[in-house]
Amino acid sequence: MAGSGVTLGWETDERAWDAAIEKAIAANNGCWIVQERIPIRREVYPWAKPNGEVEFRDMLVDFAPYLFRGKVAGFLTRLSATGLANVTSGGGQVPAFRVSAKN
Repeated sequence: MAGSGVTLGWETDERAWDAAIEKAIAANNGCWIVQERIPIRREVYPWAKPNGEVEFRDMLVDFAPYLFRGKVAGFLTRLSATGLANVTSGGGQVPAFRVSAKN
């Protein structure tokens, strides 16, 4: 499952981080990944609450362009209030549009 078992060190206290490392080392499948944290863009977006009210939230922006023969052919855009943008961690796909000047 995407995002399952992901631990973000900068969002975790030292005890939980140590536990995550021990769990990874003890995993039967012997497969674990450690990645360096890189800066991720965040922006403020409107958020529609179930009661119809709108509030503004600071969201992580995951913008992933698709290239075909060296040209942009589309893109996937996700937003998340947490440090992970995948759906299992609370992120969600949002519509995005490419806009160009009218000639």
